[in-house]
Amino acid sequence: MKLNKKGFAFSTMLYGSVALIAAVLYLILNINRDTIDTTYYFGEDVRARLNECVIEEIALENCYSSGRTCDATAYHGCLGVSDNQGQNTGVVIAETLKARVGNDGLIADPYINNRYIYTSSNPYNYIKFSGKTWRIVSIEPNGFIKLIDIQNYGSKKWDSGSGGVWGSNSTLYEELNNNYLGTLYDSGKLLDGLWNKPLIYQTAGGEHFNITTLVAQENGTAEGLPSVSTVTAKVGLLYLSDYIKATSNTNCQNNIFDKGDEDTNIDNCTSWLSEYKGWTLDIDGEEGGDDNGYAYYIGDKQTEKTPSTTLYNVPVLEKTNVSHDVYPVVFLNRNSVILVGDGTSGNPYVLK
Repeated sequence: MKLNKKGFAFSTMLYGSVALIAAVLYLILNINRDTIDTTYYFGEDVRARLNECVIEEIALENCYSSGRTCDATAYHGCLGVSDNQGQNTGVVIAETLKARVGNDGLIADPYINNRYIYTSSNPYNYIKFSGKTWRIVSIEPNGFIKLIDIQNYGSKKWDSGSGGVWGSNSTLYEELNNNYLGTLYDSGKLLDGLWNKPLIYQTAGGEHFNITTLVAQENGTAEGLPSVSTVTAKVGLLYLSDYIKATSNTNCQNNIFDKGDEDTNIDNCTSWLSEYKGWTLDIDGEEGGDDNGYAYYIGDKQTEKTPSTTLYNVPVLEKTNVSHDVYPVVFLNRNSVILVGDGTSGNPYVLK
């Protein structure tokens, strides 16, 4: 492998350190062979550690070769990098990703402090986890990594009883946090998320319901409107704002709900998330109730204009007992370790 100047010094130190450790272990083990023969066990452990470091060094070199800004320590979980609590946890994925803000489609969330989101048509946010390919939606203020499963879980009802309450009374909630969760063999890396249950009031958004209004209603901070309740669970769905923030269409962000007027046509809210459009957690606060539940999904719809116009990848209101596509969402532990990968579709991040 040919190393550039950035990688050479670190690589030399890396291989020298590991080689020294291996030599010391070899001497110790041979001195104690008469007592108990553990050479094979520890020899294989050292070999695995060396292989792991070599793989990570290749990944770092690939990062340099791509012309991107690369943090060398982010690629060396084999060295046991400590987080700021002093715990020897390996590479901290949240800090690794945040070091790339401004690259790979990752930006600071303009509406929530200390949060980072992936935008544009094809950001570098692919990741392999628990036998599935996911994409990273955001890095939350607490360091949790929000992932969306990009394999459609199927067309399902938000709630077969149309109660419109996300939680233990929702059939989709139960399906995701039981049957779906059981398909993830590495679920120990997942955290219990605190999911808002947003009530959306379109009439409270004025003539142009924009992203600022939506975020305030989703977080229960909109003046004159009810606060939101929450539910703790491993699996949930995206919010409307996750979809809207990912688009670069400012017209979409400034007028989320088309009113049917020519000057408010949101036209197309396309982003990388448009490939995975389905049910969201947002419900209609104005049409709610035990017997009249409505929730939002991202889809296409016809306007009431003459002639009719098709709007693509926009919020659509639907009865909760109607089936739409489902893309499960989870929170990954911030201390999970990236072993290899650069986040592209051909070379996704792979967790250790």
